[in-house]
Amino acid sequence: MNENTYIYIDIQDVEYKKKIVEFILNDWTVSWRILSDEVFIQDSSIVDIAILDNDNFFTMISKNSLNIYLGTTPNQSSCFSILIDHTPQSIFLEIKKAYFYQQTIKQNLRSQYREINNDLEIVASSFYDRIDTIKKQASMRIELVEQLPIGVIGIDDEMVVVLVNKKAIELCAWDDSSFLGKSIASLFSNEIISFINTIEIDEQLFFINDKQYILRKSDLNLNNEFAGTILTII
Repeated sequence: MNENTYIYIDIQDVEYKKKIVEFILNDWTVSWRILSDEVFIQDSSIVDIAILDNDNFFTMISKNSLNIYLGTTPNQSSCFSILIDHTPQSIFLEIKKAYFYQQTIKQNLRSQYREINNDLEIVASSFYDRIDTIKKQASMRIELVEQLPIGVIGIDDEMVVVLVNKKAIELCAWDDSSFLGKSIASLFSNEIISFINTIEIDEQLFFINDKQYILRKSDLNLNNEFAGTILTII
């Protein structure tokens, strides 16, 4: 069972906050938990990721929290990232970056402690030296897919869209809220769904929005187990 990831959102625009929460809750790949103000005040140490647009709660948030700040703040050193221009979708993508960064750190910790059980001091000192590198690696993985000149769509093993890059959005003419967390069957024709489900065929020509594209697919495996499908649009 996946461990919970606790998110606290403190922004003044209530409607904007609702849109961010909608993006989060539509993502079934992570066990997200949105904390209320009451729970946060009772135990702020459980926060994994915080989204803020004011400095009121900086002193209360745990040092282990990854903070995403909307706007400008004198507390830059306390932030995972600062977003000046943003949308609910771009904030959600930054939350995913923070999540993958946090998971990378946890995996590295587990690996290091398994391999060096008798030398914890060396692990601790070397770990902090590697944080910047790990952060760059996590960001580069996401940015690499985002900037590819071909469309890339990630589909989980339940045929739900979990990742879409900018080129795929452009080619499919989707708006910012029409894909993440939705079934692939609601976004593509029956012919494309059949292609995705057909093991023997890896590449085929299709029309999308009256234009012809090559669709290619490949399996996505996590821990040597099938986890979904990567669909590329060329």
